Amino acid sequence: MYNKFSTIYEQEMLDFDYKSYMETILEKVEISGDVVEFGCGSGNISKYLISSSKKLTLVDSSSEMLSLARKKLPSISGVEYISSDISEFNTNYKYDYALSCIDVINYIVDGDELLKSLKNIYNLLKGGGSYIFDAKSYEFSLEELHNKTFFIEREDYDLVWSNSLEEDLLYMDLNMYFKEDELYEKEIESHVLRLWDRKYLKEILKKAGFKDIEITSYYGRDIFISTK
Repeated sequence: MYNKFSTIYEQEMLDFDYKSYMETILEKVEISGDVVEFGCGSGNISKYLISSSKKLTLVDSSSEMLSLARKKLPSISGVEYISSDISEFNTNYKYDYALSCIDVINYIVDGDELLKSLKNIYNLLKGGGSYIFDAKSYEFSLEELHNKTFFIEREDYDLVWSNSLEEDLLYMDLNMYFKEDELYEKEIESHVLRLWDRKYLKEILKKAGFKDIEITSYYGRDIFISTK
């Protein structure tokens, strides 16, 4: 996941309004103190967390994405980068806030793995700490993505991005053509996302131990704010 695609991820996410997305979250909760971000990607959300965080831990399963984040974010003390899945991340440190933004939870397609991940996050939080995440909605995916193919031409590459829905699974096939002089190098990646039901997510959050679950939304994503 996000191997070759990490090199063009930045370009294709330029139109996403990260500032507005974070303002939606910060209207509901003030994030400060010790913070961990799971699925930090290339650091597009992380840059909004640095100034208010005493300690910021950035976690991603993709070393390529972590490398992009290191290049983008300022080299300051209090920021650490760790390659790990959510369910496997292990530390004795406790955090005030945990975040997983821009479809991270959708990439966990198994219910048992999701519960394991949520329990791990719960155990990483201090008493009264909060976990904030979003989940791409089924309605948005059905209307905006299902059976649609996008053709994108750039100076250094071309991208053919095809989408299809099968029940609550979104399949994304990425055919990438990287320009090398007069030739093209083709790379193919396939991504699968589960479009979790809102009610199910609330139930599994409670099962993991969370309470006071609040839901807001931002452009086809449900944003959950859950308290330990």
